[in-house]
Amino acid sequence: MKPRFPGADRMGLLIALAALSLRLTPWRAVFSPSGVLFVDVDDWHHLRVMLTAARNFPFLPTLDRYFAHPDGFLTSWPPLHDWLVGAAIRAGWLFKPGIETAAAVAAVVPALAGALTVFFFCRFARRAIPALGAAAAAALAGVLPAPLFYTVLGRPDHHCVETMWFALALGPLLSLVEGGGSRTALLAALALSAGWLSWNGFVAFEGVAFLWLLAESRRRPDPETRSWSWVFAAQIPLLLLFTAGNPFVRSRTFDFDLPGLFAPTLCVALALALEGARRRLRGAGLAFGLGGAVLGLVLAWLSLPSLALFAGAPPRIFHLFSELQPLLRPYGRWAPSAAEPWFGWGLWLLPVLAWDFAARRTGPAARLALVWGAVFGLLALLQARYASHFSFVFALLVGSALERAWSWGRARSRGAAAFAAACAVTTVVLGSALRNAAALPFAGPQLVGDPALREACEWIRANTPPTRSRDRDEGIPEYGVFADSNAGPMVAALAERPTTAANNHAMRGPLVWTILRFLGDDPEQARADLSGRGFRYLLLGPMNDGGLLFSYLGIAGVPPVEWEARRERLALWRLYRTGGSDPDLARAFRLVHQTPGGTFKVFSVLASRGDSRSGIITRCRNAPSCATRASWPSWPRRSASSLSWTRWGSPSWNGTTGST
Repeated sequence: MKPRFPGADRMGLLIALAALSLRLTPWRAVFSPSGVLFVDVDDWHHLRVMLTAARNFPFLPTLDRYFAHPDGFLTSWPPLHDWLVGAAIRAGWLFKPGIETAAAVAAVVPALAGALTVFFFCRFARRAIPALGAAAAAALAGVLPAPLFYTVLGRPDHHCVETMWFALALGPLLSLVEGGGSRTALLAALALSAGWLSWNGFVAFEGVAFLWLLAESRRRPDPETRSWSWVFAAQIPLLLLFTAGNPFVRSRTFDFDLPGLFAPTLCVALALALEGARRRLRGAGLAFGLGGAVLGLVLAWLSLPSLALFAGAPPRIFHLFSELQPLLRPYGRWAPSAAEPWFGWGLWLLPVLAWDFAARRTGPAARLALVWGAVFGLLALLQARYASHFSFVFALLVGSALERAWSWGRARSRGAAAFAAACAVTTVVLGSALRNAAALPFAGPQLVGDPALREACEWIRANTPPTRSRDRDEGIPEYGVFADSNAGPMVAALAERPTTAANNHAMRGPLVWTILRFLGDDPEQARADLSGRGFRYLLLGPMNDGGLLFSYLGIAGVPPVEWEARRERLALWRLYRTGGSDPDLARAFRLVHQTPGGTFKVFSVLASRGDSRSGIITRCRNAPSCATRASWPSWPRRSASSLSWTRWGSPSWNGTTGST
């Protein structure tokens, strides 16, 4: 049974409160005088989904007409995180209704999730290493910059709860191998299912649990492992319960990167494979093992191509997304020093720390930590986001080393001095990572979004006609507001108007179409393109800030040396710079609002002769069948160096990148 450690929960609670305090330090920047501001573009996309969940609770519409206008976007991530926050927003509306309350509720969720993750991790660490090392590991996990980046105040993306659900499952999993029965397996299944239903990439955590249980099953006689396969089998109905009404399931989609049948099918395969291993492949066990193998092959055939597409995404588009870049190459260069912001020089000590931990620590919790570290250590070398999950194992290894220093010193009557010296060395080794964490309270406005963009969105909401399908699918909205992909989620959530693409890898077609509109020279063509898709307003900002326009030009294959000259000829760039005063531009667009200082400008798209602004959009009346994945063209399956934009009607640049 689960061992009891007096004071362990109290210690974990104190460390979790300290971690919460650190995550709340950007309070004045997030809760700014102009209103709530989020840290990342994706946070506004999630707020948009959370708002639809709150207004329709307990139902969560899958098709969102406010993205990828006019077709709409089938939300491409599982619903639980947005649904739970939507429930909290609805409760907050009992006191003060409005978008501002919704944004405030969503803003504090990641900080709470980060603190809970540290608390659950501290309890796990106490079962893997002695109390002093566990406390040091939990404290370090609370301040390492990678998990801090995803759980800071004002970042309500679903990534903030990924490790939390797995950390919650660790207690039941350990109790299961220590003699727990079916009820313990069900508790573990509930926590793991919550992770699946918050993030598709939770497959990695599911793999950690499976590999560890598989290894433990070989160390114990059959009677002790009779309930272990229920950890995966019990997830199947829970996952199907949330996904049964999903259009991806109705279309029998096994796509990895969708809330479809990938997760429950994988759980079937894992449950059968574990049962087959438990029975040593004798008799019925052979049937279970073969069944798991067959389902695994089917799953690989149907789902792994989409997993490969997700992992090896089109490079030019995905260079816009830093979290999808490899850990050792986040800025386009292959250098181990690029990992120092996450782990400092501790990255070089990992082999020694892991060897020492494996040699000294025994028991199920220690073995689980090693499997966790092996899986996510490899993934962290492929994508930077996994450094957040690996940081907890890294903290556990460091905590174990600190506890060893204490034990060594105590044997010589110098325990406190040895521990203090070890902590000092650790601080130096992890210096660059700890400095990044310490800089968070001073990040200020640089950490969060642009107040001017918020003001522009609020003006749009107050001064333009409302559109249908705000809360649920009521048909194609009357018009849309065109903006670049970084501003689109804020337009949909805060301005409450339909927009085009967000920086979302599932919106490849709309994202390309959006980019290409920024790369055209002809104002009349730009007006025709936007009006033809029902965009009545245009929101433009400083497109070159952060290299956005430069990235767009790079995606289209324009050499950097041509960038300055190319930029000055782009119609939307000239429109932003001149405010539409150029006669060629004034025939197509009219400035209707600009924020103080002219940072963001709103234009109306003027109707061309013969354009009655009615009946523009006549196609695609049926909701799921016309959503983004079905009606937008798919990404061309070619190498980055040979991409052509002809399929979407690209502007011609001297014949080098395709023609209209």
